[in-house]
Order: sequence, then structure tokens, then C-alpha cells
Amino acid sequence: LWLRWMRQTMGGRAFDAVHFIAHGYALGTAGAMLTTSTPTSLDRLYPQKVQAGELRTFLTHVGADIAGFTTPFDNYSDYGLLKIADELTYVGEDHKK
Repeated sequence: LWLRWMRQTMGGRAFDAVHFIAHGYALGTAGAMLTTSTPTSLDRLYPQKVQAGELRTFLTHVGADIAGFTTPFDNYSDYGLLKIADELTYVGEDHKK
């Protein structure tokens, strides 16, 4: 929902870079970032997971070459954000090796 909202809010304009302030989340050996259920929600009980594939698609659609991540002070998983950043660096099937 968040990524769709961001694209709609920007009205088709391209981004050079996108910066996320989000909690990390470890999904086994994969990483993810967590968002609230909707952009206007303050409810942190039911976070939505965004994984590298979905984020890569979003970055491609908005034309962004750079994604940055900052963690809140009470971040759930540094590993999760580090892993999603790492997963974004791989293109195509190379990340499965």
C-alpha cells in the first residue's frame, strides 16, 4: 500500500532517489522493511512487510537509481534492513547463487 500511495502522490514524476525511515525485519535469510498498514495509520500492531523484489519493482517504476535506509531508534532488526539493501544490489537471477 505504501509504495502504491507514494507513486500516486507523486503524480507520475520520477524520483532520483528514495529514502526510507523504517524498521527492518528478518524473514529467515531474507530481509524486509516494515511499514504501517496504510500511509495515514499510526497502528504499529499489524505492520506490512516489503521485500526486495517489491521494492525493486517500485524503484524501477519511479526511475530511482538510489534507495537509502535509516532505522528508527527502536529498530526491530538491523539485519533485516542490511539484508534488503544487499538484496537490492543483485540484478536478475544472480541473487539466487
